[in-house]
Amino acid sequence: MEPVILAEVEFWRSIQRTPAASQVGGVMLQEQVLVKGPLIPLGENYKAVVASYLATGLYCILVDTPAGYVLWHQPGTPKVMAPPPPSPPPRAESPISAAPPALLALTQALQAGIEAKDRRYQFQTYPQAFVGSEALEWLMRTQGLNRKQALALGQDLLKAGHIQRLDAPGGDFQEGNTFYRFATPATPAAIPVSPPDSLGNTPLDLEVIFQAMVAQLPLQDRWYQFRRYPQCFTGAEAVEWLMRTQGLSRKQATQVGEELCKLGLIRHSTGEHPFRDGNYFYGFGDQT
Repeated sequence: MEPVILAEVEFWRSIQRTPAASQVGGVMLQEQVLVKGPLIPLGENYKAVVASYLATGLYCILVDTPAGYVLWHQPGTPKVMAPPPPSPPPRAESPISAAPPALLALTQALQAGIEAKDRRYQFQTYPQAFVGSEALEWLMRTQGLNRKQALALGQDLLKAGHIQRLDAPGGDFQEGNTFYRFATPATPAAIPVSPPDSLGNTPLDLEVIFQAMVAQLPLQDRWYQFRRYPQCFTGAEAVEWLMRTQGLSRKQATQVGEELCKLGLIRHSTGEHPFRDGNYFYGFGDQT
């Protein structure tokens, strides 16, 4: 039995947040409660990983991401399968080592998802650097890893030469206030946002993001200064959702919100403000 494979954008557009799913930290898809499982890096045999879940009768979905397949499955413990024939031992230094192409794709996604800027520490400037703790949190949030796994994956990126440590050249990847830079400079377009074309059509990427936001971002009635604002969300909630589902930094997520607001896809509840990250109320505009 083959598992269903969905593109990442299609998956996020299709899921629902329900009380039953929230109780187990999962989502609802096709009337099934699913929880997040392991990341299967590119190059690894996903069928061998999924087999133990299917053998237990657990429904599975594979989400295709730049770093590999992310397994979502029904809550439950997979059946322990018989060990495969002996094979060469895995690399000891990384329990979740990814294949080189996957590391490159992951680096590009990381570069788009966190902010690199000039930083100063103890009278020394580190140009266009990012902080280890920021990279670690991004890896945990977007790849579904625990802290130990995220540290190991960061070490793989360091050993492969995709990132370089600045404060202690030759040192390991560590969380905290440690500074790194990308080996390859970022391209000018850091986020998937483009202006409308000459006819005013909404770019495809923004429309996909908007449709996913309509499906997933909770709306509720809110009160401010004795006035009720029906079925709205806050700018801060939209920014958090964009960071979580699109792998963006807070600054990038705010820029996406600004573009959606300019296109009329989201609107301030009273029309007084552009998009802002904070306790400002917004509703959806044109959903056709």
